[in-house]
Amino acid sequence: MDIDPIIKEVAPGFTEYWDIGTLIGDVSNLKGQDTLIKKFLKYYYTLLRQNAFDVPDDILTYDFGNNHKQFMRVDLEHSCVCFSQIEGEVIVIGDIHGDWISFLKVLFDADIINKLRKGKLGQFILLGDYIDRGECSFEVLVSVFILHALFIDKITLLKGNHENDLKLCNEFPGCIANFLSDKQSLEKIIGKIKAIINLMPYFAYVRDCKKFFVHGGVPVIPVSGFKTLLLSEMNCKSYLWSDPCASITIVTIRENNIGIPGVADSERGAGYYFSEEVMKQLQTDIIIPIKQCVRAHEAFDSFYEANVFKNRSVISLFTTGQGSAHAYSEYKNCRPYYAVYDSLESEIELKALNRKGFMDKFAFLIALKLKSLEKGVTCFSVSYNQFFSYEIQCNGETLLDDIHLPKKIVREIFGDCDQQDKENKTNSTPCMSFNRCHP
Repeated sequence: MDIDPIIKEVAPGFTEYWDIGTLIGDVSNLKGQDTLIKKFLKYYYTLLRQNAFDVPDDILTYDFGNNHKQFMRVDLEHSCVCFSQIEGEVIVIGDIHGDWISFLKVLFDADIINKLRKGKLGQFILLGDYIDRGECSFEVLVSVFILHALFIDKITLLKGNHENDLKLCNEFPGCIANFLSDKQSLEKIIGKIKAIINLMPYFAYVRDCKKFFVHGGVPVIPVSGFKTLLLSEMNCKSYLWSDPCASITIVTIRENNIGIPGVADSERGAGYYFSEEVMKQLQTDIIIPIKQCVRAHEAFDSFYEANVFKNRSVISLFTTGQGSAHAYSEYKNCRPYYAVYDSLESEIELKALNRKGFMDKFAFLIALKLKSLEKGVTCFSVSYNQFFSYEIQCNGETLLDDIHLPKKIVREIFGDCDQQDKENKTNSTPCMSFNRCHP
């Protein structure tokens, strides 16, 4: 695949080795490289502008005359994604909130990078809220942008409510500032990020299977016969802020004091609650019939809670909660999970991330430590014995030892393995080594 020189400059290791350890290293090594960060964000913004979504005319407005249509076309071409169909496997993740560890775990657990490189993934859909609350918000955002720039046709990035209004993200500017060598660069970089976020779509829709992917909720104002209403102010608020609710009795909402059956004001102070009745109405909508909505925005402790309605017309995903990278204690006990469709015609499968799996705190620190050594490392190796206790050596000296990590973790971080002494597994000496040497 052809890779732009700017991406190679930003992610030199990842675009060579294509493993998660080098992605960690490349993103970490951007710390203090203000000029390169601004250069990449400018490139990525231009890339998004050049890849405007092909939104069908019947979804965009054409009710106000040609002049207004042309204006709205420019304004709306990045507001939604409409696929006629998606062939192959589809993987969907929910809120990340600066939880870099959980995001990397999904990449590993679902083998996303290999599938993207080999053309075996139909679409990787991210439902927004990449930033805020977590201590690694900037790392998450840069990682997502790098992947999207490399596989722009196979990755869909939707915006969440936290991206849509950075004023609400109290921790995010600090995450960026910690990454920069010159604090005066902060305002310019935030400006570039805002420009990128403005190009993120509110939702993705797949016509042949009538699947709707969004951060918050479905359109709450009836769409049939009113093409201009799909991207109305109320519906756009709903896409970012709304939540499903099994029982709704209040039908009068604040704005314009209008009543919509099955819709109520949200306790969040923005957006709405929508009932199963709303989903039933949307199934027969003329413009955008929806059989299933896959959304994020809420944390749950179990798969059962994620299926708000019995008919599974709405599925909720939340992909943060590992604790070590997340600031809010109420998410620390939530089990992160993501969704997989073998094809969009098949049933959705929810998969939980193992709490003790790949990229736990030890693996995370090991990878960062090794990558921070950069060119000073001529050779490093990882070995383990029959007790699965790891010893890590750099340039012949022990860096860390007695680290208990699964073999699969180390292989993913450090690349290919070279099995040695197969018959020596019962001894305390290493029975397998992972080596990478640099000339």
